[in-house]
Amino acid sequence: MYRNRRAELYGELRNALEPKRRAREMLKLPAERWPPKKRFLSIPPDDAKLREELAVLPKSYDGDGRLRLPPKSRSPGGDRREPTVRELLGGRSHDRADALVLALYA
Repeated sequence: MYRNRRAELYGELRNALEPKRRAREMLKLPAERWPPKKRFLSIPPDDAKLREELAVLPKSYDGDGRLRLPPKSRSPGGDRREPTVRELLGGRSHDRADALVLALYA
């Protein structure tokens, strides 16, 4: 389903941020009425850098239909045709997105 662990972590983050139909109905209720073990993940509306870091990641698949991500940075002799995440962000790192995906994993 995923090309590597990094793609898996970001794929699971995508799933966590996209609540299913049943969850959307529960989100209409006040939090105190939710079942005790049910919680949701959302991104703070004022964290523009985190939103940008997540928005530049394309949802693409490899030849076997597995979710893949662009490389973080350019490796020596690497494919020059595909932009790296750092290039998609105008030269800066995507530390906030990595921190969020690792926190969700933990």
